[in-house]
Amino acid sequence: MQRLVFLLASAAPGALGLLFQSHKVSSQWDTWAICENGTYHAFFLANVSAPAFGFGTGSDGAAHAVSADGAHFEDRGAAWRMPPLPGLCGGEWRCSEGTSSVFARPGSDERSNRKKFSINYSVCRNNDKGELAQTISFAESDDLETWTQVLDDGGAPLLFAPDGRYYRAAPTAAAKTVRWDTLTGFVAGAEPGEVYGYWTASPLDGAAAFGMGATSDGLRWRALPPPAVVGAAAELGDLEIGGVAKFGGRFFALGGAGWEMRALVADAPAGPFRASPRNFRVLSGAGYFTRFFDGCDGAVLVSHQAFHHPNHFLAPYKAAEVDADGALRL
Repeated sequence: MQRLVFLLASAAPGALGLLFQSHKVSSQWDTWAICENGTYHAFFLANVSAPAFGFGTGSDGAAHAVSADGAHFEDRGAAWRMPPLPGLCGGEWRCSEGTSSVFARPGSDERSNRKKFSINYSVCRNNDKGELAQTISFAESDDLETWTQVLDDGGAPLLFAPDGRYYRAAPTAAAKTVRWDTLTGFVAGAEPGEVYGYWTASPLDGAAAFGMGATSDGLRWRALPPPAVVGAAAELGDLEIGGVAKFGGRFFALGGAGWEMRALVADAPAGPFRASPRNFRVLSGAGYFTRFFDGCDGAVLVSHQAFHHPNHFLAPYKAAEVDADGALRL
């Protein structure tokens, strides 16, 4: 496996030379990425409506940057803005856009000879009662540059809402937060053409910490019971899931808790997931929310943000490998 190496000698003067920050949008947070035709496409949760860099605090879309080497980026500015959603937003509910992932839709080449790409994003609704409710929607693109909202058969934005059989579907007095975002970590499913995905959720089962489902087209998802989480990993509670990737015969998940990323491992896609016996705290300090993706050379990489004030940065991409002791290393 060829490892991507980022050298200080190639950076601009100062430590921040290794980090990318868009100055064409106001604010920048979580990051996600894809490689297509030898080009890295990085996306960032952003405020794309504020009048200038450094103004505006709420995210309402995504920004975009491209790179030939994964180290030096061209700032493309705003890529996408969340559309009005009158069925969800308005009245007591204020809306912002939550974090996302980008992927080539399963089977899109075979059907049309052209790839279709999707960004899934979460609609974050909050009110003066301190309640938070989320649902997932989708944008699509032929070229990773121009994005349009995906609509359902009735012409309304396509939504993937919490499934009340397995997950908390609405805030209650006892549990005011309903998580349902960051659909990511795609691995082969049980049926031909089926893909499993994982996301941040609020499972009803106290032995679970995130959500899981299946799709054949990347847009219409079937929620599955959440994977069990056992041992020390279970003590963390619900996790912000940054992805699942298969290394050899095992499945590694990146779970966020307390602004740290933890490595969980399972022998099957549905778990049970347990704390990695080595390097459980896989990322801590000034970075957060690692995402797996395939690099242009085929290596499994991770993308994550680096904290800064007032705006965050895209940290250098890192290779993800499992060492001889079975530990996930970045």
